[in-house]
Amino acid sequence: MVLTPAEYKKKFPKDDEFRQDLTKKTSEKSYIPKMMKLIDDDPERNSELRGYVHDVELPNHLMYRVDTLYNPDGYRFYEFLIEYNVKKPAEGIYYGCRGMTKDGFDHDHAVKLFQQEWKEIKERLCQVLNNIFPEKDFSERFKDTDNANTNTYWLFWISLYEDEDIKEVGLVATKIIRDIFKYYLNDRDWFKDHQLPKSEPKKIVPKTAFYNKNFEALLEEVKNKEMFKNLLLRFEEEGWIEVSPFYEKAWIFKGVEGHRLNVDFAAIMTVLIEKCGISNIKKKTGIPWASVEAVFIDSNGFAYVNLRQQARYVLDDTKDFWRKMLDNL
Repeated sequence: MVLTPAEYKKKFPKDDEFRQDLTKKTSEKSYIPKMMKLIDDDPERNSELRGYVHDVELPNHLMYRVDTLYNPDGYRFYEFLIEYNVKKPAEGIYYGCRGMTKDGFDHDHAVKLFQQEWKEIKERLCQVLNNIFPEKDFSERFKDTDNANTNTYWLFWISLYEDEDIKEVGLVATKIIRDIFKYYLNDRDWFKDHQLPKSEPKKIVPKTAFYNKNFEALLEEVKNKEMFKNLLLRFEEEGWIEVSPFYEKAWIFKGVEGHRLNVDFAAIMTVLIEKCGISNIKKKTGIPWASVEAVFIDSNGFAYVNLRQQARYVLDDTKDFWRKMLDNL
């Protein structure tokens, strides 16, 4: 049986209260602080985040405008902004270009013009963004708008990912978008004469760690593989390392009393791999620290970072300590 809104509210009287409370907490915890970074957390600059369209206040929106460009036709203009709706945290923060039509003009026709312009700009913009952010792929990130009301029309928008910095990515990208549109408006013929084919998605292979394949990769860089595996088993028996239950293949470095620091781990790995020998399969002569970092984590559960650098500061006494420990196994 389908409930009417009134019946639903009667059956679940707390739902709306829960929704409003959780929405408020999510916005205040995650997204509003991010938006505040755009004004350097300065409350006196709050007006720079004012939400409005055509001077109509939108109190549920935070909008940070980078710039506004005007079309030579005299009745259309483009806002380049970063926006967040405090009542819709599931949408997150997004940025892009919003086309605007002045009052008294045909907005339907303006939308068609905006759409044509976006077709002429999209691939070049994607190329530039991908070049500036080599580890990102914007070919699938441009979102089409779902409305064209109040004489506005988002040509496109891009979600700011949770792990992306709003200034280093969102603000930088929005300024690039503005610059490309500015170039376009100044020389539209150039864009028409230099059209690019549809962008192919980048072949970005996600880098993963703590899988069996990572251990196999480490083994490939060790000459005496059986010795290496047997010594790791002995390390487990001695309690120097411990298998982590949270990963497919990972050991936690536990060390021994007084020797549990990162330099101790760097020392024991140096001694261990030197004892087993380094394979020349990749024509390398040093310790394969990147492969080591993909298999071992520290005693607090954090992945090791920059072990190669830390290994430079390992004292000879520390290496000698672990060398003797290995010899006594």
